[in-house]
Amino acid sequence: MKFLTFSSLFLAIQLSPAASFTPGAPKGHTHPKPHSNTHSNPTIPSLSLLMTESNKSKFKIVKHPTSDCQAVVLEANVAQDGVNLYIGIDSSSYGHVSRPGNGGIRLLHYASPRDAIEDAVRLAKGMTRKHDMFRTGFSGAKVVVKADHPDLSAVERKQLMEDVAEALHAFEGGLYTGCDLNTGDGDMDHLVEA
Repeated sequence: MKFLTFSSLFLAIQLSPAASFTPGAPKGHTHPKPHSNTHSNPTIPSLSLLMTESNKSKFKIVKHPTSDCQAVVLEANVAQDGVNLYIGIDSSSYGHVSRPGNGGIRLLHYASPRDAIEDAVRLAKGMTRKHDMFRTGFSGAKVVVKADHPDLSAVERKQLMEDVAEALHAFEGGLYTGCDLNTGDGDMDHLVEA
């Protein structure tokens, strides 16, 4: 399993032997070349591949793409009460075989599940814009954790990161994450250990 564990530097650039120099980029700066369908780099699986029989018990689709918004949001299982785990994927790049997803884990007290789902959509779309601007080779995604507890210290962090890790396993390396609002190095340590 691959996780980005940078706390202060969130922008992750996946460089591989296929990386190439980009004209107009600063000297020494490279961008990954798009990967073909036969390349072994992981990408976000299509919704039909992700929702296999074994994964159907791990996820529930809580926001389907529409003509107005192509984002998809999955709700993953969690082991503690008062916490919901949503994974937002920007569908303008969702299923694009050459772009794995990337976005941090945001933990926040939201007023409702709808607020958390809408934030996952907004943040995933924002991540796509960032990755497109910097040509990182990633598409946008975001892990949003809705806590019912106004005091976020009530959330059992180790268990939460174990739940996040289990959800990310279903993406088979096609989704990279790191810290975001109210998550930090300690959480990433738990995630890597999970």
